[in-house]
Amino acid sequence: VRLQGAGSAEFAWGMDGVTDRPVGVPVVAWSGWAEGCRSGEMWQDGAPCRKMAAGAMVTGKCRRQKSGDGVERRKRLNDARILIYSHDSFGLGHLRRCRAIAHALVDRFKGVSVLILSGSPIIGSFDFRSRVDFVRIPGVIKLSDGEYQSLGLHIALDQTMEMRAAIIRQTALSFRPDLFLVDKEPLGLKGEVVPTLQMLKAQGTTLVLGLRDIMDEPKLLLKEWKRKQVLPTLEHVYDEIWVYGLEDFADPLEGVVCPPAVRNKLIYTGYLRRAVPQLTEADAVPIGEQPYVLVT
Repeated sequence: VRLQGAGSAEFAWGMDGVTDRPVGVPVVAWSGWAEGCRSGEMWQDGAPCRKMAAGAMVTGKCRRQKSGDGVERRKRLNDARILIYSHDSFGLGHLRRCRAIAHALVDRFKGVSVLILSGSPIIGSFDFRSRVDFVRIPGVIKLSDGEYQSLGLHIALDQTMEMRAAIIRQTALSFRPDLFLVDKEPLGLKGEVVPTLQMLKAQGTTLVLGLRDIMDEPKLLLKEWKRKQVLPTLEHVYDEIWVYGLEDFADPLEGVVCPPAVRNKLIYTGYLRRAVPQLTEADAVPIGEQPYVLVT
């Protein structure tokens, strides 16, 4: 079973209700909802693999599902509400990634509803598929010195951050997600997601941190995480850490000293496949000898 979305990669879910077997790409597992084996290994009975379920990655053997397990899990996923926090200031990377994930999820599961929280000033310019929507929170922009300032509102940054945190928390309270996916920033911008994480943790919501497979320089990342006191949150608050990539390709926490409990939460999702548009070949335009500027 593969999730294909909006010109993007594929997640795979190890709960094929038809063949009752895992599939040959990485598995994303939601705390007891799905389990399967890591990509790159044989899918024959008894072949060694890693079982990814409930945030754990343990050496074991592929376990066939009992009759009806896949159908029941699929029903639970079909009814799920997923809230995604997209850490955006002005760029497109976080927004495009979260949008691709959201589209892949609704493509695969008929009943899934995905709501994206974003501060991107241009999120309204994007098209979203049915059952995917967004909440626009007040924007901020990152300055050349690394500091932030309010983007559209001529008010102090701390006032903007207070509004953002309140909107995020109220959205989660009203939407009542089954799963909360936080993109890249474990605590959100300047800790704005912390109150929401605490509230949803008490309600039993599955909390997931999504990380790129290639992160910042380990020394810089560790320094930042220590300053923000991120590691205790990874260890005690988040249920799972999804790495958008393959385990054999990159370790985003390489060089970062973290408790074993944190590493045990790592789940490699694989990639979403991007479609290449079919473009007609344009006629060559002579540019002569004069200098020119190419804008793409």
